[in-house]
Amino acid sequence: MYRTEALHFLQGCVSVCGFVPDELVDGDGNKDNTKVIIPETVTIDGTTYTVKGVDIEGSDVYPTITTIKLSSKVDRFRLYNPFYTVKFTDESGNEIKYYDHSKGVVNLPNLQYFDVDSKNTSLSEWHNQILLSKDGSKLICCPPAAKFTNVVFKGIKSFGPYAFFGCGLTKLVIPASLETIDETAFCGFSGLTEFLNADYYKPGSATINEKFVAKDGLLFEMRKDDADKYTKYKSLLCFPDNKNTGSKLTYSLDGGGSLLNIAPYAFDDVKGTQKLNISNCAGFGISINKYAFQNSSISFVDLGSTFVNRIGSYAFANTGLVRLDLGTHKYNGGKQCNIEGNAFYNSSIKQIVWPTNNPHEYMSIRLEDYAMANCPSLLHVYFPKYTSNPGAVLTPLGKYAFYNCPSLEEVSFIGATPSAGNYGVLPEGLFKDCKGLKNVKFDDNKITEIGDFAFSNCNLQGWVFNKQSASLKKIGKYAFAPTDGGISNNFNTTFTLAGFSALTTIGDGAFMWCKISTSDINFYTATGGSASVLKTIGAFAFNGNTFKTITIPEGVTEIGKFAFQGNHTLETINLPKTLVKFEWADERHPQNFRAYGNNYEEYFFRFGCRNLSRIVLRNGANYEASDHGLLYDKRTMELIHCPENYKNTTKVGYQDMNVKGLVVENEVKGIKSLGPYCFDNSLMEIVVLPTTLQKIGAGAFRHAAVKSLTIPAKVTSVGSFLLGGGSTTAANIDLFMMPLKAPTITSVPNNAGELNYLGISCNLYVKKTSYEKNYYGEDWTKDMKYYGYKIPIPITEKNRFFSICRDFDAEFGGTNLGAFIIKEYNKGNPNSVKGTSLDCYVPSRIGKKQDKYVGAIVQLYKVKGDKTYVEDGNWYRIGERDFSYKTQEKKADILGSEGEKNWLVGCPIPTYVNKVETKYALKYKKELGVSRFAQYISNGVVPMNKAYLDLAKHPYGGSSAAKELSLVFEEESETTGIEDSPIVDVDAQQNVDRSPYYTLNGTKVDRPTAKGIYIHNGKKIVIR
Repeated sequence: MYRTEALHFLQGCVSVCGFVPDELVDGDGNKDNTKVIIPETVTIDGTTYTVKGVDIEGSDVYPTITTIKLSSKVDRFRLYNPFYTVKFTDESGNEIKYYDHSKGVVNLPNLQYFDVDSKNTSLSEWHNQILLSKDGSKLICCPPAAKFTNVVFKGIKSFGPYAFFGCGLTKLVIPASLETIDETAFCGFSGLTEFLNADYYKPGSATINEKFVAKDGLLFEMRKDDADKYTKYKSLLCFPDNKNTGSKLTYSLDGGGSLLNIAPYAFDDVKGTQKLNISNCAGFGISINKYAFQNSSISFVDLGSTFVNRIGSYAFANTGLVRLDLGTHKYNGGKQCNIEGNAFYNSSIKQIVWPTNNPHEYMSIRLEDYAMANCPSLLHVYFPKYTSNPGAVLTPLGKYAFYNCPSLEEVSFIGATPSAGNYGVLPEGLFKDCKGLKNVKFDDNKITEIGDFAFSNCNLQGWVFNKQSASLKKIGKYAFAPTDGGISNNFNTTFTLAGFSALTTIGDGAFMWCKISTSDINFYTATGGSASVLKTIGAFAFNGNTFKTITIPEGVTEIGKFAFQGNHTLETINLPKTLVKFEWADERHPQNFRAYGNNYEEYFFRFGCRNLSRIVLRNGANYEASDHGLLYDKRTMELIHCPENYKNTTKVGYQDMNVKGLVVENEVKGIKSLGPYCFDNSLMEIVVLPTTLQKIGAGAFRHAAVKSLTIPAKVTSVGSFLLGGGSTTAANIDLFMMPLKAPTITSVPNNAGELNYLGISCNLYVKKTSYEKNYYGEDWTKDMKYYGYKIPIPITEKNRFFSICRDFDAEFGGTNLGAFIIKEYNKGNPNSVKGTSLDCYVPSRIGKKQDKYVGAIVQLYKVKGDKTYVEDGNWYRIGERDFSYKTQEKKADILGSEGEKNWLVGCPIPTYVNKVETKYALKYKKELGVSRFAQYISNGVVPMNKAYLDLAKHPYGGSSAAKELSLVFEEESETTGIEDSPIVDVDAQQNVDRSPYYTLNGTKVDRPTAKGIYIHNGKKIVIR
């Protein structure tokens, strides 16, 4: 198998990357499963390539191969598979490569011989067994099945990269000529028991290698002393993986008073040792370099009085290390212990004992980025108490220093630094994904900043920063938040920010899903009411908690999207006047929208505040809240949010009764647009939008409980996902469109691109002209339950009357229906009122400000058999003229310029009506049937789109209270001279004197119970 070369100067070349057994041939083309011949060229798909290298990557085992023959063109050879390294992206978005050499072995267990073409200018072999450079100075590959043991490689000056990878030699002699050893030369060396010096047969021989010395079977690199002699230990280069350490599996390493380093890969794959004691090293400390102990079985390392200057990346990766003791020290001068990233990656470490020192000296500990990260068994971290030593400190901590230590339960910084200290910044991701972390302890007022993701996916059992109130200045994004599916911190009732006088910034998602159950969240406010230093509260900051009230202090200028949503116990939000920028939601489609802490990690958040009833903000710089809590932008007149559990009534003293309806113009005048998800999750069943409205943002009524919605005539664009989707969504929503031509449905961005969709199938009603001229295209009409202009009504010959009030004009022309208002008593009789025809057109609202809603009574005016009866004509439609009744003069003549002539009060939303003293107020009673009215005394709610009869403002000059009331309709020819009265519920007129009824045969009845003609107060009454 071949791979083309990537480098530009190797164009037209390939390298061998694996073997296919069926293709193993000898030089004569005969199959030979013991020998592989690497040709000079190879033709692939008609193109001829030069074979320049052998970089074996295959993981299959080829036990039959004993010989590899290399052509004159091959200039490199390697038996290590670099693609078995671990690659991952760290939390900062950087690609990390972890070279786990134990997993990169190429399986050629019986490879013993090399045969290199004599014309090859780069490679040669020694006794057909060892692959060397052409001049013989560099050992390139000692094959896995090499049989010699005590051979001295004369003339060899260097061991190249992975020179002994997979080699099975038990002993290795270090030649006197050796000058350099690549740090990976002994990686993957399997079965080695000892190193030997070249002169081990001849003690004192001049052929000894002075720079690389074997001692007790270990290989050391030496350094020169003051006399320029190699007498001091520089580095332990290799500890044989199969060294015999006795029954106790313990080895004591004596550094000879001069050892400086444990070299990279020195203990790589060591399996025969469990405990290591290191002593007598250089006085100024030792460095444990990268990969030094990776994949070893060593469980305990005790450095005693040996100070560790440095522990390199992956130094103890994948080891069985359980405990590391960094010792107690006495020395003069400053010292610092640096621990590099992922030093203990996936090890078994449970405890690390930090270095301590003579209190009068100086020492510091530095944890670099990812220093203790990915330690699945680490339980506790207790930093030394340096409080008595002003020079000994814990230096600034690295990012993600304890990342992904799921067993870590407690960390204590108490006493770790004197005075102000240097660890005041808890950096990005410090304890992220420490899912078992329940407690962290600090000295009082030491922490100035909590970095992004610092405690994300932790299990803190309380707000552990109460004693940092004077010092904490910044809380980073998602500092305490769980990722999607992660674990939450539990701040319960311990959470408060009331005393945090230095806090300036709360980042995005900082307290998402932290189980905050404090009733009220308050922030620091200086004595005298001066502005807080807190300026910014990020998006999602408090999303998904369970508090009831949050009061943002004066001084805050910016609050991000979804900051308070997901708190379904939240009732009140108090906002400051200083607020300059506030976002309730995001334009994106919520089902495809996540809060992203970085480019690839999601933080799940919740929408809405189901119990929110009030937002409070008065005289704000840019924003204002209405009397009942609707928040809007004063500059653009955009309605930002209406509380989901908005509560209001039409009468003072009953504001806490939720009538589940809202007329926006009664709260805020002049609204031009609805912000994204403005009424999302609203519990209101009807919202009357303002006539000034021009634009509706995405998801404006998503998950809302609206049963009916009218889009005003001036609206030109409607955001996608206007309606539907939630558990509160009505089953059969009516959508009424006043714009003659269809508004544009604006798309919203989502993860897959752009979405353009209304959101739910409903009943779509448009003006007759719009329907006939097809002004509403497929974007609006596709998948609708109904599309047209005929609005059905619940009317029959049995129940021929119902009241109406709509937020659009209602037109009855061409139907069987007639519409009436009531504006006077019939013939001056206070017991009877008269219906006046509206000529089949009921304007929704009148008045100079178009804010007076018209109530009317609709009558089934034509029945089957009448000459003008219309088959299937019991419906009405949206009026074409938008809040007008022919002419202003005609409207004023019939209704009055402000509607004052009409005694019917229209209720476009559920309307609360309280007790009146005159006993003249009559209310439509739904439970008695659509055509029934009765005297109304007790408090109650008039349903939406209905009207009630109010006589309180229209008394009949000094007359006594009406005992009963009849309704007469002017144009009903069949009952001329007879009052047509769908009255009753006489029992509701509790204390009103009543006259009896008589049938036509003279029988007295207290109350009519059947249809017919009755005599009442000397007049004929028809009961239908």
